[in-house]
Amino acid sequence: MLNLVKIYRKIDAAILRFEETFVGTTLIFISVMAFINVIMRYFFGDNLNWVEELARYLVVWITFIGGSLCVRSGEHVVMSMLLDRVAAEYKKILRLAINFLGAVVVLYLAYLGALYSLNTFQSGQISPILNVSMGWAYLGIPVGCVLMAKNFMEIFIREITEGGLTK
Repeated sequence: MLNLVKIYRKIDAAILRFEETFVGTTLIFISVMAFINVIMRYFFGDNLNWVEELARYLVVWITFIGGSLCVRSGEHVVMSMLLDRVAAEYKKILRLAINFLGAVVVLYLAYLGALYSLNTFQSGQISPILNVSMGWAYLGIPVGCVLMAKNFMEIFIREITEGGLTK
């Protein structure tokens, strides 16, 4: 059992490195390419048509992978107004419910996103400028949602195992 925990922690650390690297690198890439596009348009009267389209699709990926990072670090949207008004003895139960329901909701979104992405791949719909399947653009939704669900469940399990339900 201890080996499984070590393996999980290594996988989780690799996922975290992927998420941080992907979001950071992609944001820098989009910024640099947008800057180059502005320079080309202003000074040369021409632009790279593919930059705007690629940036649009990458923002979908950044949004959902970044959402996973937010869940992991506790910066996701929570019902803080409700948590602040609940008596101390019920806060942990409410946090458990929020994290469990968060996992359920994003797993459902992952399912819907996977169906949508698969249908788009199968339909043969391609992007107008990049000429790639639109399924790649939408695939960020289920990938990010599965990562968010993993993080919600990890927080949920940590809440249960650290001191029981009364803290």
